[in-house]
Amino acid sequence: KHVDSVENIVTAKDNVVVYYEDSVIKASFATYDKSKKLLVLDGNIEMIGYKGTKEHSNHIEIYTDTQEVTFDELFLMSQNDVWLFTEDAHKKDTNYTLGTSVISSCDITDPLWKMSFSRSFFDSEAQYMKIYNAKMYLWDVPVFYTPYFAFPLDRQRTSGLLFPSFGYSSSEGFRYEQ
Repeated sequence: KHVDSVENIVTAKDNVVVYYEDSVIKASFATYDKSKKLLVLDGNIEMIGYKGTKEHSNHIEIYTDTQEVTFDELFLMSQNDVWLFTEDAHKKDTNYTLGTSVISSCDITDPLWKMSFSRSFFDSEAQYMKIYNAKMYLWDVPVFYTPYFAFPLDRQRTSGLLFPSFGYSSSEGFRYEQ
């Protein structure tokens, strides 16, 4: 709606929509510096990828020439309903490097289980994640710690540990599947 351009800087505000790579990005405010090839998005950002991924953030910086992306407070939801929240993230190609984070496939507001970790590496194309200093929680009770843990995020069978599934029902009680 509101687009201005001064020399090498283009700014837009009020429900900005950007088409970048294979994603549609909606933000409150955007600035593009043509000389630095830097796109900065701010305010209630929603990014939807062509493979069904959904990302939410309040601040994203995209270097359009190198395709490097930096996120502040990223919330990521995969097509398999696995969600992840991290305080900071960096994306290069299909690989994410994450800081302190939480991951789960349960209800976002009150997850039955969750895993927190200090840092990780996520390959979104291979749907594979490596995490460091991981703590597994049932509700808010820590039940497991490991300095390193790697696992697939898709539902395909693979060797090694599979992503756990927890549940509770009145007829079956507590349930754990892998």
